[in-house]
Amino acid sequence: MTTVINSQGGTTRSIVVGTPGFMASEQLAGRPTYASDLYSLGLTAIYLLTGKHPQALETESLTGDFIWRIHVPHMNPSLANVIDKAIQIHLRDRYITASDMLADLDLLKRGIEPTVIPSDSVAPSRSIPQVPYPITGSISQGQPTSPTPIVSSSLDYTSRDWKKRDAIIAGGLIGVSILAGAFVIRAQLSDIIASNNTSVSTERSDPLPTLTPTPSPVASPPPVASPIPNTSPTPEADNNETTSLVSNWLQSRSRIFASPFDLQLAAELTTGKLYWDLTNTGSKGVINWLIKNNAYYQYDNLNISNIQLIYNNGVSAEVHASWTENRSLFVNGQIDPTKSGSSSEYVSFMLRRVDGQWKIEDYKDI
Repeated sequence: MTTVINSQGGTTRSIVVGTPGFMASEQLAGRPTYASDLYSLGLTAIYLLTGKHPQALETESLTGDFIWRIHVPHMNPSLANVIDKAIQIHLRDRYITASDMLADLDLLKRGIEPTVIPSDSVAPSRSIPQVPYPITGSISQGQPTSPTPIVSSSLDYTSRDWKKRDAIIAGGLIGVSILAGAFVIRAQLSDIIASNNTSVSTERSDPLPTLTPTPSPVASPPPVASPIPNTSPTPEADNNETTSLVSNWLQSRSRIFASPFDLQLAAELTTGKLYWDLTNTGSKGVINWLIKNNAYYQYDNLNISNIQLIYNNGVSAEVHASWTENRSLFVNGQIDPTKSGSSSEYVSFMLRRVDGQWKIEDYKDI
């Protein structure tokens, strides 16, 4: 369900058809790419491995990454890295084409480690302009190190249990691969997952399975119908919460980017990349820079003309907003003319639900 709020306070609605939780943000917004199909393929593989719907999985509060590996303690970490790359939140961080993902899967099958950055690796340092401009422009990609999850010991599958799961995983991937246009990936991913699962009961020192190619084709298991998650519409109250958050953020900036530089308010409204950019105490932290340079922003004549909810899958959401305002950056009591003046903004806000509360994770100009 898409909700649009115009300048007169009226609303209009339209329907987004799809399976909440399994579709990438750009697909829900009506701009799918090949990487969108691979995103759905990766989440379907996780569903078959864990038995959990994406909306039932916990997410890392700072990055928004799905926390799913703790449910598959014997998962090959290199294969898990490939799946994680396919389900990254941002399109630029995923596999762009099926051939790219297939290349890494081929390396795994031959016992070669692909160059995939694990989801729990330390992010590079963030890039912030020397004079922060905390209203427009994309927030940079860095983020603090995610905490290492505690591996659960509740999944102690027998070899027979894993073989049954192999059939489900392989069959499900066949169906999803055809729909996603990633048919060539299906066989590779199914073979690697099968090899990973059947070796659970045997301790091994090497991180990758040793596979022996066979000249004869391997018979595919019978197709298994993929489960259909709940597609009930998102409640209207939840949609209103997302748009109200963006409006609240715009009106709260004068307390965040000026005295009292309210860090508690920033924590209530933001998460992930945006929260880190605002509050980190390094030289590139926006609030820290303002305080050290005796600077602050002043916002006048704010006029919000439109706030539109693009999508809401219950875990993440995207809201577009347009407004006009007069913005001034004061440094040592003097206006910086290069960062001041009247402006018209049209910005895309990426939202993430954290502990039942919507927060702004990122934003960029449209």
